[in-house]
Amino acid sequence: MTSNQTARDNLSALAASMREQLPIIVEETRGQLKNLKLYYLGDVLNDAIRGYIKQGGKGKDLIEPSDGFHPNQIGQAFLGQYIWNVTVEAGIIPPANPHNDAIRARFFPNEVKKTETA
Repeated sequence: MTSNQTARDNLSALAASMREQLPIIVEETRGQLKNLKLYYLGDVLNDAIRGYIKQGGKGKDLIEPSDGFHPNQIGQAFLGQYIWNVTVEAGIIPPANPHNDAIRARFFPNEVKKTETA
């Protein structure tokens, strides 16, 4: 943190240029990594905040007031849900196993009964 506007602007420009390289790196390494698959999901934090604002919220509602930077509980919950949705839409998270109910019934019969009566 600095009060020097020039230093802040330069650092912001550097961060933006680094962020612009991420999709290029992902594309260039596609198929080259044996046990790893890379995804670029965009600027998830800013996209999530824009989505929250589009829903009628205010960006400051997501930020911890004690430090003015980190997400608060509302922000963490919203960002978590947003990131989950983005990863599902990108195909990173597969759909739910259609056999989950049969698996629960077989291996966790007491828990199935509890959830049925709850």
